[in-house]
Amino acid sequence: MAQSSLRRGVALQKTVQLRERQKALNQDIISAKKELETLNKQYQPLINQLQGKADVLAHKFRKLYRESQDAFIEGDGELAKSLSIEGREAQDECESFNDQTNRMRRELKNLQERISRRAGELNENETRIAELKVALQSMSSRPRLSGFERSAIQPLNLEQFLDKLPQTAFREIEEVDFFFEQAQSIEMGDKLGDTKWNPETGKASIRVYPHESDYKGQEHETVAHEVGHEVFFKLISNEEKAAWEELYKGSGDWFVSRRAMRSAEEDFCECFMTFFTGRVAGFAKRDPRKYNFMKNIVKRLEKMP
Repeated sequence: MAQSSLRRGVALQKTVQLRERQKALNQDIISAKKELETLNKQYQPLINQLQGKADVLAHKFRKLYRESQDAFIEGDGELAKSLSIEGREAQDECESFNDQTNRMRRELKNLQERISRRAGELNENETRIAELKVALQSMSSRPRLSGFERSAIQPLNLEQFLDKLPQTAFREIEEVDFFFEQAQSIEMGDKLGDTKWNPETGKASIRVYPHESDYKGQEHETVAHEVGHEVFFKLISNEEKAAWEELYKGSGDWFVSRRAMRSAEEDFCECFMTFFTGRVAGFAKRDPRKYNFMKNIVKRLEKMP
């Protein structure tokens, strides 16, 4: 099934991830700035003190090396050796002080660079979030989702599931609502959802009810089933409906669900829903004729502008 490079659920998920990263980056910048401020107060006096000592020692060992060289030229090897040893000791001590100051400076520099990197990533994330916002606005419209915060599937997860479906199917759907207060317990075989069409706009509204018993946690599948009704009524031809009717009549004793046994339309909607779930392999194996028919329908819908 060909998918567009970026769909709504993916874009929303990326936006959430980027915003979470923004929070982490801001927290890290605040932490690094506090650490930098503390270390600056602690290190700067030490750096100045050690650097002053290192400068004195640098002057001293250079002077001793010159004097050692002069003594050697004048033929006083003993004095030259003594001055050289003293110069080496002063140089070692000077280098030790320099090492200490360099370590502290590196630590401060690393913190500054860390803050700079995080700030740069923040700017990049802000740009990416803005791009995703524009992309979301320009995408094919999705129906409004409401109430799913109280269902077993959260709105973002539902958006990601809807990415799998042909986006053409959403053109004529206005809203998808979860009716939590409608019923607290839907037993197996009772209504899990329904679709109503607005006579003024001709567009559909999908309602999903709380799922319990064998259907618990399958609210997203009910949404796909109800989208299947929209496909069946508006997006497939009369010839395709007739062909599906023949497939339904020839189903034998196997259907994708008990719900599918009710009518050709319900069978189509259940097969449409199953095509986008983890049970699709069983569907393809048990009823390859219906599976291939549905595969061709979905492929055609995905190619529609």
